[in-house]
Amino acid sequence: MSKSSFFELNDALCVSLYRAHRLMNSAYRKHLEPLKLTYTQFLVMICLWNNDKQTIKELGYNLHLNSGTLTPLVKRLMALDYIAKDRCQQDERVVYISLTPLGKKLKQKSESIPKDMFEELKLSFDEFVEIRTGVQQVVENLSSAMDTI
Repeated sequence: MSKSSFFELNDALCVSLYRAHRLMNSAYRKHLEPLKLTYTQFLVMICLWNNDKQTIKELGYNLHLNSGTLTPLVKRLMALDYIAKDRCQQDERVVYISLTPLGKKLKQKSESIPKDMFEELKLSFDEFVEIRTGVQQVVENLSSAMDTI
C-alpha cells in the first residue's frame, strides 16, 4: 500500500473498522431480536453475566460508554425486567445494577450466540485471534493517545 492510498476509501482502516462494526451489529440483530435486545444492550448483559451487581460507573468503564449512553440502555433493560437498580445505603449517589431472575435466565437463551456468530465469520480460530488481537492493539493505542490529549 502506498502512502497516497491512505485517502482511498477502501484502504482506510477507519472505513474498514466502521463497516465491520455496522455489519457485526446487523449480524447480531437476528440473534438478539427474539430476546428483545439491541447489540449494545446485549453487551451490558454480557458484562453483568460475567460480574453481577456493578455500579453504573463500573459498567460505563467496562463497556467504554458514558452515562448519557448507558442511562437509556439501563432504563430499557429495566423495562424488560432483565436488570434492577438500587442505591447504595452508605452513599445514595452510587447506583448498583444487578440481574433479575429473568435476566439470569436470559443467559441460557443467549449461550449459542457467540458460537453462531463465530461460525458466521467463516474464519479459522487462528485468523479470529489474529484479527481480535490487532483490533485490541488499535483500541489500546488509541486509548493511550487519547489520554495524552
